[in-house]
Amino acid sequence: MAESNFYNLIILDINLPLINGYDLCKEIRKTNLNVPVIMLTALGTPDNKITGFNAGADDYVTKPFDFRELLARVNVFLRRSEVPATSEKLTIADLELDLKTKSVTRSEIKIDLTAKECALLEMFLKNQNKLLTRDFIIEQVWGIDFDLVPT
Repeated sequence: MAESNFYNLIILDINLPLINGYDLCKEIRKTNLNVPVIMLTALGTPDNKITGFNAGADDYVTKPFDFRELLARVNVFLRRSEVPATSEKLTIADLELDLKTKSVTRSEIKIDLTAKECALLEMFLKNQNKLLTRDFIIEQVWGIDFDLVPT
């Protein structure tokens, strides 16, 4: 999954059923050097931690842990991964999205979009040439708390 999907962060245990977390982290690092990896595990000796860092982990949290501390560590990495827009406009061919005004034009003709349509377009323009999963799109546009099950 780490090879074919985009993730902002990976939380990884060491004791996994098919491959240990150290080896999985090494595999992730072969194709993705930038995604932050936090090891979250019961194995807390200094040797375990060193092995985790040498495998490519960015942080190492031992169980039991305080959820607030884990959340704070996650937020640190997510803040660092936020890339400010280098331009105020996103374009592809003759389609242009102004990030400040959220106005869209194609061949200089204004296109009216709803807020969600604009958010979808922005997400697609920022992720050109990437395979995006349904879950990624939902998280980016509707937020992580979006309920997929109708009530």
